[in-house]
Amino acid sequence: MMNKNKIFLTTLLFLLIPFVSSLSVVPFHMSINKMYNQPFFINLTLTNNNNLNFSNIFLETNPYVSLVTKNISISKNTSKNITLKIFSNDDFSKGIRIKGFYNTTIGESHSIFHSTITYPNPPTICSKNAYKGDKIDFYNSNDYLITLQKTDGTTIGTINPNSYFNWSLTNSGIVNYIILRQGYPFGGTCTVDVMNTNGLINNPDFDAVFNLSVNNVYVNTTINMNVPISSYNLSLTNSQQGLLSITNTGNNVAHNVSLKANWFSFSENNFNINSGQTKVISYTINALGHLTHTNQTNKTYIQNLTLFGNFGKIVKPFSIFVEYGQVSIGQGNSTSDFLQWLKQNYPQLLKPKVVIQYVNNNSRDYNITTNNQKLNGLASAIFSTQDSVRKSFQNNLEILAEMNKSINKSDYLNLQNRKDINQLLSQSKNKSDYTYGILFLIIFIIIVILGGIILKNVYKYKEMKKYERWDANAR
Repeated sequence: MMNKNKIFLTTLLFLLIPFVSSLSVVPFHMSINKMYNQPFFINLTLTNNNNLNFSNIFLETNPYVSLVTKNISISKNTSKNITLKIFSNDDFSKGIRIKGFYNTTIGESHSIFHSTITYPNPPTICSKNAYKGDKIDFYNSNDYLITLQKTDGTTIGTINPNSYFNWSLTNSGIVNYIILRQGYPFGGTCTVDVMNTNGLINNPDFDAVFNLSVNNVYVNTTINMNVPISSYNLSLTNSQQGLLSITNTGNNVAHNVSLKANWFSFSENNFNINSGQTKVISYTINALGHLTHTNQTNKTYIQNLTLFGNFGKIVKPFSIFVEYGQVSIGQGNSTSDFLQWLKQNYPQLLKPKVVIQYVNNNSRDYNITTNNQKLNGLASAIFSTQDSVRKSFQNNLEILAEMNKSINKSDYLNLQNRKDINQLLSQSKNKSDYTYGILFLIIFIIIVILGGIILKNVYKYKEMKKYERWDANAR
């Protein structure tokens, strides 16, 4: 009985702990402009609002920030100053978790958490804090097999369609896992933080979260752009090419150098130039796709080429004369011209599509360039097709089942109808036989009467002829 009470009390304590305020940080949010390639330091005040004593304060692993202050322990209801170092040259906005360990002896609670998996969504319980001995009961609500897999490639288990799988959390630590359908992950990456029930543990519910936004600012440099030719004559069916050079005349790297101009396309864009280096860029000018009416030709246009980066903006005007020409759909010297015209005037026709082409050569090797977005689109299209086929097949099965019921019912009705028809035919036959007898009798009587009348008339005719002969003889 004492053991049961102890388990009940420790379980109650476990349930109550998350509702106690824990580590917090002031300020809890900062937005910083940091000079590129230079560290930035932040001073914060960390407060322990919990009745627990935390030790070994540390930052959750991240590629942006480190904790400068070492060996931090913080007693209950006290505060300490800590220093963070921003070392990343990447821009980011992220919640930095400040974590700590505390001692516990709560014992295993053997809790069970229920999670449902429905494609393409993440499970209803995706990220969870749990203790050793707890379980997650997954239900696969789909009509196909689902696989649970750790991000290191280890299979947790497979779940049959419309079935359950019980995952026992036997080891402490953070487990990242994904859900696979036919080998393809969906729903994102989920995390289970399994904590020990005895000794020093970290409970993510007690972590302080410091929200940090960092924008790296590049040290300015100076740039010189040389454009040998800035005046062109264009026809609608021809483009013009040219060269320009960009030289970094300053002492710092020119970052994210970008060129922008209407009617222009560039051989390269968004690049870096080291101090003292020169970059040569080729460009192509094409008016086709930008002019939509004939009356827009035979005119001179000024198009500004603008150079952007960590230097003063440079603008170079180009004078472009477009010769007279008839503007029509599809006019141009290449397929790209026509596509450019479509993009300018009918962008809705150029929505991206996934095209799969069969090449009849099994021994040939291919290199395919793709990205996660394209793969996600392709997988979603395949699964959508499979689901449509499966749903259509299921609907067809239901229709066939209904048809089978209707046919069985129709057979029964047909059988009944055949019985009724046979009975009607039998009755009709009997009635027909009786009717035919009466008709025959009536016809027979009519024939007899007509025969009598005919015989009588023949007899009268013969008598009249005989009388006529006697009368002639008498005269």
